[in-house]
Amino acid sequence: MNNKRRQQLVAAANPLLTAGERIELATVVKVGSVSVKRKLATAAVVGVLTAGTVIATASPRPMYLVMTDQRILFFEVDGLTGKPRKLLMVLPRELVTATPVAKALLGLGRVTQLEIDGQEQGLKVLFPPVSKADAAGFAAALRTAV
Repeated sequence: MNNKRRQQLVAAANPLLTAGERIELATVVKVGSVSVKRKLATAAVVGVLTAGTVIATASPRPMYLVMTDQRILFFEVDGLTGKPRKLLMVLPRELVTATPVAKALLGLGRVTQLEIDGQEQGLKVLFPPVSKADAAGFAAALRTAV
């Protein structure tokens, strides 16, 4: 993520911080997972509609992630400008554990699974190539899931 975009993200997060809370990481991630069934359906529909001239695939939703010393905040990415938009989710750090970071498909990115105390389903966080260097520090800052 470039410096200008990081500054915009920090500016969006600053009004939401509590007294004494400090930002430790600001990066871009993809959150969630897409089933094989959905990927195939998307590819089939686009292929039929464009007579095979366009190939499309479904992918996890891009979001901006801000980790503070107390919380993890997820912001919407504006599809046109790339600027951070509204706050989508806030997770208290003491409730979150992370699995060890693994290579994502083709080794281009990094992935970790977040487990949230009290929730049945975890949250898959993919660090794309542009932010994969942030993955290890992010997971290391959280409790480790076994």
